[in-house]
Formats: sequence, C-alpha cells, structure tokens
Amino acid sequence: MPDAPRKGVTTKLFGVILMALGTLDVMLVWRGGLADTDSYFALLFSGAILYFLGAVRGGGRMRDSGGQGH
Repeated sequence: MPDAPRKGVTTKLFGVILMALGTLDVMLVWRGGLADTDSYFALLFSGAILYFLGAVRGGGRMRDSGGQGH
C-alpha cells in the first residue's frame, strides 16, 4: 500500500525558496549599492511564515502515529 503524501512539504519548500530569494536580494542590494527597499524583508518574512505553516501542517502526523514517524 503506498504511503500517503506528507502534509506541509510543499508549503515548507515554497517557504525555503522565498527565504533564499530574499537572502539573494539582500546580497545583491548590499553588493550593488542599490537603494534599499523593503521587498527583501517581505520575501524573508513570507517565506518564514510559509515554512512555519508547513511545519504545523506536517507536525500532527508524528503525534498521530505514536511517535514512529511513519
């Protein structure tokens, strides 16, 4: 019987991608000497929120299976 898809994995992945893009934006603004904008803060914050939501969605799975992680 195939395993059920893990909840929250896609959400966490999008969160990590947004945080990576925010980090790259910070480095490019810093290195390029461009005008500061708050767009990278929005990317970092939204990525952290998405990662947190994915962790919460996937967190109930371990408690329901008796701590086995399967």
